Amino acid sequence: AVTAPTNPFINYSAAYPDDGNTISTGDYMQWNFNGGNITVNSNNDIKFVHTASGFEFYSNYYNWYDDCGMGLLCQYYYGGASVPSNAPEGWYDLYVFDQTTQNWIIDTNIFEIPPPRITDINPNEANQGQQQLSVQISGDNVVFEMGSSSIYSNFKFSQWSGSNPFSGITTGYEYYDGELYGTVDVPQNQNPGWYDLEVWDYGSS
Repeated sequence: AVTAPTNPFINYSAAYPDDGNTISTGDYMQWNFNGGNITVNSNNDIKFVHTASGFEFYSNYYNWYDDCGMGLLCQYYYGGASVPSNAPEGWYDLYVFDQTTQNWIIDTNIFEIPPPRITDINPNEANQGQQQLSVQISGDNVVFEMGSSSIYSNFKFSQWSGSNPFSGITTGYEYYDGELYGTVDVPQNQNPGWYDLEVWDYGSS
């Protein structure tokens, strides 16, 4: 005979910011996980633990429902949590305390608080002498705007640790997509080859 498992388990879990495109310190985030045979009694039974340091914070609220019509075998838990302003960068694990077994059930690497980083520039090539080339720059946890002033980050390109530099002109910023917009005029005699991109981060300044 085939019997249903009785030990608590988590199949998968996820977390995402209430707004923006990455989870940052001070954010409010939503979370969820699918599992079974888990009995939770309070917000303190659900926490998020920094993998490297052990720093932790708890869920603000939670709820669950039967996800397949089989009671405790198919549980879908969901809720929200405030990410502390002093939460360290890096990966976080989900810890759920099961009141029946008095054990923590762990799902690793549920989300990351990434360091400020540029993830993409589109397009990523240009021609010598090209004018008014529209670009969009994407990043994680990069503050592209000074407060709410509509003053946006400057950006520039250079080769070999600062040689042959030229700058772009910022034209706008989209908060929810985490993208900076601008235009680039490439000098006619600009040296060909690969260039590094530097973007001012108001969060680190």
